[in-house]
Amino acid sequence: MVIFLGVLIVIGLGILVYGIATKAGKLADGPATVEAASVTLPEGATIVEMTSGEGRLYLHVEGPDAGQSIYIFDDRGRHLGTIDLN
Repeated sequence: MVIFLGVLIVIGLGILVYGIATKAGKLADGPATVEAASVTLPEGATIVEMTSGEGRLYLHVEGPDAGQSIYIFDDRGRHLGTIDLN
């Protein structure tokens, strides 16, 4: 019985070490790099909020005429589209 429990502990530790090594390898890869991208906003527009999620960047922009838009970019900095909030 004691030998069996000892073997289980050794197997459990081996699985734990493997899991930590796998996670560490993924973290070492680091985040994806993005090339510099430029955004041309309408005259007088300001960025109200910036959010990211699922490989996308969302810029909430407010124009001088109180119009609002959301600019959507992918993880490579490419402009995917604009949503006008009127």
